[in-house]
Amino acid sequence: MTKIFYFIFAFIIFYGCSPEPEPIKYGIDNCEHCRMLISDHNYGAELITKKGKIFKYDSIECLAANQKKKHSKEDIHSCGL
Repeated sequence: MTKIFYFIFAFIIFYGCSPEPEPIKYGIDNCEHCRMLISDHNYGAELITKKGKIFKYDSIECLAANQKKKHSKEDIHSCGL
């Protein structure tokens, strides 16, 4: 029984915490900076920290403004548009 528990625990640790991009849900997700609803498919950005936290933005300007205030370069895993 304990071997199964350790296997499940290891699986969750290694595969559940990978910082992968997540698609923006237009019309549902809100911008982390201005709290505006992300609705335009031509815009939108995402920042992923090294800890795996995902922040979504309605434009690159909001991402840049929020990045200046909250995140250091060492904290960022990836950014995407």
